[in-house]
Amino acid sequence: MFGSIIRSIERTFVYLPERALKGTPAHIGLPYEDVWFRAEDGTRLHGWWIPAPVGERRGEGETGAADQRRPTAWLFCHGNGGNLSARLDQLLDIHRRLRASVFIFDYRGYGLSEGVPSEEGTYADARAALGEMSARLGQSHGQTVYFGRSMGGAIASKLAIERPPSALILESPPPSLPEVAHLHVPWSRLWPLRQLMRTRYETVKHVRRVHAPVLVIQGGQDSAVPERFGRRVFDAANEPKQWLLLPGAGHNFADLTDSDVYYGAISGFLARYASSSGGPRLDSSIRNEGGR
Repeated sequence: MFGSIIRSIERTFVYLPERALKGTPAHIGLPYEDVWFRAEDGTRLHGWWIPAPVGERRGEGETGAADQRRPTAWLFCHGNGGNLSARLDQLLDIHRRLRASVFIFDYRGYGLSEGVPSEEGTYADARAALGEMSARLGQSHGQTVYFGRSMGGAIASKLAIERPPSALILESPPPSLPEVAHLHVPWSRLWPLRQLMRTRYETVKHVRRVHAPVLVIQGGQDSAVPERFGRRVFDAANEPKQWLLLPGAGHNFADLTDSDVYYGAISGFLARYASSSGGPRLDSSIRNEGGR
């Protein structure tokens, strides 16, 4: 009984989904496809596929990235609040500045995706999303980047263990959920309540097992996931790795605080460390079919 109460409070603290979409990529001039697919347990999920800019897939991005000959594909794992439509500005910049394709999806219980969120459920959703992206890329892909923001950092890191990408980019990643709860939720500081927390999202634990280049981006004014937390994730990561501190950025909108520095660092990191021959073998065998 007591454990059930704790888990109910946990879900309220961890997951802050919004069902209504605030817009679509079409509202900011991006071509896209609504994608419906299913996780391995049958949960119906929703995402957006945004292909790389036509005619610019072999050229340089605005940040001066070297010609990659084949477009980079990003799998975007968002944080614990809102839904995929809250990331439209960032999708536009990834598309236009980095000339990349992007697949962004909503976890179960977020946006138009069905179901109720859970830690294992979000991991399964990311696996299914990668399968869906794979079906669109086939064997003609270049770099494959997993991007995880906040809670999405743990999800992207876990996926990177199972199917290593060309690069893993983590923005404002918490080392683990209990540590964030200890900072923000007074009741979680009581022992053994922290031990009873089933939802862990242990980014540090996951990233230690990742063998792909890792970029950690951290805001110096982040009060939700402070700089020392991001540093712990960075310290746990294997080489090659890179740290980017944006002194004026908070937890949200780090990409808008200094866009040139933000995307310039990403472009340079990918050019230096991410091999176009790396990343998971993308094939349709891991795709989970969905439908309207």
